[in-house]
Amino acid sequence: MRRATPLALLLAVGCLLASCSDSREPPSGNRLEPLAEPAVDGQGVEPVEPAPPLAEGGPRLIVSNKGVVLPVLGPAGDAFRVVTPCGNEVAASGTPLTSIDVVIDPGHGGEETGAVGPGGLREKDLNLVVAAHAARSLQAQDVSVLLTRRADYRMTLAARGLVVEAIRPKVFVSIHHNAGATQPSPVGPGTEVYHQHASAESKRLSGLVYEDVKGYLAKARNVAWVAAERPGVVARVGASGNDYYGVLRRTQGTPAALIESAFISNRAEEALLQRRDVQKAEGEAIARGIVRYLRSPEPGSGFVAPFSSSAPAGRGGGAKSCQDPTL
Repeated sequence: MRRATPLALLLAVGCLLASCSDSREPPSGNRLEPLAEPAVDGQGVEPVEPAPPLAEGGPRLIVSNKGVVLPVLGPAGDAFRVVTPCGNEVAASGTPLTSIDVVIDPGHGGEETGAVGPGGLREKDLNLVVAAHAARSLQAQDVSVLLTRRADYRMTLAARGLVVEAIRPKVFVSIHHNAGATQPSPVGPGTEVYHQHASAESKRLSGLVYEDVKGYLAKARNVAWVAAERPGVVARVGASGNDYYGVLRRTQGTPAALIESAFISNRAEEALLQRRDVQKAEGEAIARGIVRYLRSPEPGSGFVAPFSSSAPAGRGGGAKSCQDPTL
């Protein structure tokens, strides 16, 4: 089975979102990045700053001609005053959106790579490909869906939250892949799904997504799985008593889940995640969990006791040194 390089992953995303058939191969000389220190969004230490007020009346969200999702603050002549992925306020044009069932958030992006596996697989690329597969599967089931980012660029946690606030979907799912665990897993795949601590619907959504993703991954044979201390579906609460992860705090009011599907830092799991058939099936599993949430009363499973933590979650997620994509 051919493994996907970062370039091939991004080419695949473009074709998935454009519904084309990608038969192109990456250049044979394309080099993978060396192992970097694993890091996740700095959601545990990011101060909660007030978000700018969104437009009252008229469009609250547009998609630019380049496919960038932009919350609307108000009119700007013939255009709109919008918030960019890096949190800047500019004037831009685009197609207004008024209603979306599901927002899927591919974690990290741009110079914020997220975790990087020992073989060079970058979390930001994998998150985007899996998200694109999930979106395509949802669309095939008549569920409208929006990705917070459709290409490789940075996006602040505040901007991701504003997208949800602007469109108020029925579901928000942030896709990640984990790093750091080294202990063998006693439960098979060490999948983790975090839910909003005060939302029963967020918990149910997370339990259903967990069932489908872990259930699919568990079918893989001869994988030396690893797990952290609390695999399963859990609420993580910060020192303030609110949700620890910024992307869950900033989407309160919408049922939300943050999934860490598998450990990209584990060589055995990275080898599995590099496979294109696995990337596709993982995205489809996430979509199945979402559809079950939307169309059934099933409760989900995998729940473990909530816990508190004030330790920093890692670097990233803010606007410092952030460079916006072309709008």
